[in-house]
Amino acid sequence: MEQSTIWRYLDLAKFIGLIQSNSLFLSRADMFDDPFEGTINKPTHESFKSEIENNLQGKSAKASYLKLKGQWVVFSDNHDAELERSLFSTLKWLKTYTYVNCWHQSEHESEAMWKLYSKNITESLVVKTSVSKLEDALPQSLKLEPVAYKNYDSNYVMENYFLSPFKTKRLAFSHEKEVRIIIQEPPLKDFDSEHKQFNKDLVNNELGKVVQLHGGVQQVIEEIRLSPLASSWFESLVRDLLVKYQIDIPVNRSEISVKPFELKS
Repeated sequence: MEQSTIWRYLDLAKFIGLIQSNSLFLSRADMFDDPFEGTINKPTHESFKSEIENNLQGKSAKASYLKLKGQWVVFSDNHDAELERSLFSTLKWLKTYTYVNCWHQSEHESEAMWKLYSKNITESLVVKTSVSKLEDALPQSLKLEPVAYKNYDSNYVMENYFLSPFKTKRLAFSHEKEVRIIIQEPPLKDFDSEHKQFNKDLVNNELGKVVQLHGGVQQVIEEIRLSPLASSWFESLVRDLLVKYQIDIPVNRSEISVKPFELKS
């Protein structure tokens, strides 16, 4: 996936924020419209329940643990009468501490993406880069995660109960060909001398997270393409903004703007 072309469709305000701050904004996962964002399907829940029951069989345990970033974290102490429900309450809470930035992976522009991500298509643009260039500009711990498109009614079981719900979408969204930057930073508190526990008493008041790009957008963005319906004044504005922020990136019209071949009379 390293050399694959990726695109981010933006309105003018988001584009200005990008070039002005040389950073990406990752939105909180609970702010997305899709109600399935950060959720699991029935087979995943049944697998989780079975795994917990097998781990507890014949044992006296103080709590139930799951791995987060290689660390065993307590998601529920065993005083919970309905332990299996803890996964759902944890995921709902974890959505507020999961941050996502979305890109479209394709060798060409997408007419559907122009319509989907442009609030006003006449004043929108798309920035083009590659997976490797973007990952090189991110903090070392961050990578682009490809989204898996699955049938939630099937027997598909998510392997990572904390991360996979944010890397999985329904088949109806497969046209998005999405790759994501995902950050999960839930607050923790001490459970015992060896383990941490999710601090679900805390409420996140931040709407997202800002990630600085090493080298700035100049080193990341290969090309800027204007909406197929953009006017000449919008093109002039974008070019003036690049001059203002001393950024030298090619600006072209959308490939969708090309007129069909005609025979000249």
